[in-house]
Amino acid sequence: MNTLLFLLIGAFPLWAQNILIKAPEASPSGYQRFLREHPDLLSFSDYIQQQIQNQPAQEENLLQRSDSFLENPRETLDEMRKEHQKSPLTLTSLRFVRDLSLRLLEEKTLLSSSSEFKRRRDLMQIACRSIWLLQEGDSTSACPSQLFYGNRFQKEHPWFEEVILETVRRPLSSSLRLAARTPHHWTFLSNEGPPATFFGTVEQVGQQHFTKKSWVTGSCEKFKVQDFPLELQSQSQVYFSDDCVQSLETPKHWLRQQKTWWIFAGVLAAGIVVTTLQNKQITLSSSLIQW
Repeated sequence: MNTLLFLLIGAFPLWAQNILIKAPEASPSGYQRFLREHPDLLSFSDYIQQQIQNQPAQEENLLQRSDSFLENPRETLDEMRKEHQKSPLTLTSLRFVRDLSLRLLEEKTLLSSSSEFKRRRDLMQIACRSIWLLQEGDSTSACPSQLFYGNRFQKEHPWFEEVILETVRRPLSSSLRLAARTPHHWTFLSNEGPPATFFGTVEQVGQQHFTKKSWVTGSCEKFKVQDFPLELQSQSQVYFSDDCVQSLETPKHWLRQQKTWWIFAGVLAAGIVVTTLQNKQITLSSSLIQW
């Protein structure tokens, strides 16, 4: 379920801004205040949102359909569905598929046969998903909706603070009105551990079981980093309190100790091999040597 995190980190260039994650026992209000006082730091939730929003290839693929969508409405619909299944839609993509879907639905001669009913329904679903997410003044009268009770979800999963629906970020402290029976990309955000990702409807996400995972365990004086992306460790810190903010990068003295241990282990192993081979006759078969 967290595959998206590693795909995003591998797919897009890393931001130069330093990332600040939160220790599980740290004060949430203290963490947020520290971020406000240090604008050079980025919360992990902000980092994830920036990465999800940064999808130029998706936007380009969809925009290429603007010149031929009337001539090939079926291919256009298939392409929109394909792009959506691959990854969350950016704000630009959400606006584009909304406008394109509504334009296709206005053309009475397109997809008008009884056999095309499902395609027209799919187009309406695509348009309604964007309309409810963007809330940009479009009429919702033709778009059935349902509530996602974020506050109830948060009571069961208190470590999640916010949710990104496609690339629209919302707090979990209130209810969210979404297009009914319509799949969305859900990214539940935590500054303490990895996000949880899911693709499905409101009903389906309510059936999922999410477990808490923390990047860091222990105290300021002695802590352990667990499964935090190696690509980000050099630019990341963990907040325990205003008086204790630690780097996640592996301490150099620890690396020196490990290097010394491996050199010692290598010398010891070599000595064992030499001792074992003493007074042994070694024969090489010519069949094992290729020129």
